[in-house]
Amino acid sequence: YVDEIDSLTCLSHSGHIVTVQTSTGEAESVGTFDHGIECGSWSPDLDVLALFTFTTDDDDDEDDMEEHKKQEEKKRSVLMTMNAQFEILSEVTVEDAIPSFSSSDTTTSTAKEEAQISLSWRPDGTSLCLSTLDTTDKTRRIRTYDRDDLNLLSVGKSEDGSGKTVPNLLSTSGVAWSSSGGCSNLIAAVQKK
Repeated sequence: YVDEIDSLTCLSHSGHIVTVQTSTGEAESVGTFDHGIECGSWSPDLDVLALFTFTTDDDDDEDDMEEHKKQEEKKRSVLMTMNAQFEILSEVTVEDAIPSFSSSDTTTSTAKEEAQISLSWRPDGTSLCLSTLDTTDKTRRIRTYDRDDLNLLSVGKSEDGSGKTVPNLLSTSGVAWSSSGGCSNLIAAVQKK
């Protein structure tokens, strides 16, 4: 919700972005992402919208079901930022993230839950963190990105200094950055022991 313009931004897993004027109830379709939207969040200053979606190399309309299956297999994970006018500012491919939603009926609800993707902004809005389950080794990783150009700043590692990725991070609680009153360098997630 953006108070200054009395508008609510709605994102759907099917890929739609809709704004609703809360005073009038008038809705406006801003756009659609063909491969859905996994998650999104406004920056703390409400100037930048971060979205996580998927794309393929050829996003043309396809009539052939076999070609559609091939495209599903070639999806690339994309983190992008947009301004308040919904113009794309930056986008970056995220290494091998598993989508939590799928057009496949064979994906179990547990698998979808385990693959849930979340993001959170640093309280000062200078960077954001993204939690994904990677296809390469089925490990959940938390990555931080710069707000302006989405340069990768860091990938979460074990707190014991071993350099290993933190195992067994749960997706169901998402990822959160510490509030501005606390330690703004703390990113929290839940780990299964």
